Amino acid sequence: MQVGFLIFNFSHKMILFKFTCIITFIIMDAVTSQLVLGIIPLVIGIGLIYWISRRKFYRRNMAGLEGFSSFEASVFVSFLERIGKWLAYGMIILAILTLWSYSRMKKDKEKQHQEVKIEQATQH
Repeated sequence: MQVGFLIFNFSHKMILFKFTCIITFIIMDAVTSQLVLGIIPLVIGIGLIYWISRRKFYRRNMAGLEGFSSFEASVFVSFLERIGKWLAYGMIILAILTLWSYSRMKKDKEKQHQEVKIEQATQH
């Protein structure tokens, strides 16, 4: 009974989270959502690199060598960490491109707003 309640509670929270995200992106204009979509992968990418590097650091012993329980664990963990770092680098590059796009969109929007002000001033 308790497990069923936890599953319902978790699914209820996930539905609220998805609803909040959808509403947030609907309310935001394209420029602001571009900023948010640039910051999120940047933070996740940097956090993933930090987490992988921290795990690697704490696996080292007094001699500075990484300690694994078996050869298979060594190969598997090293492979996953390599894939994770490439994924994190990709997210950071994506975030930089998205933030660059945000800056271009913001400049275009400000330029368009300035042109409208000039046009309104010349009409009066």
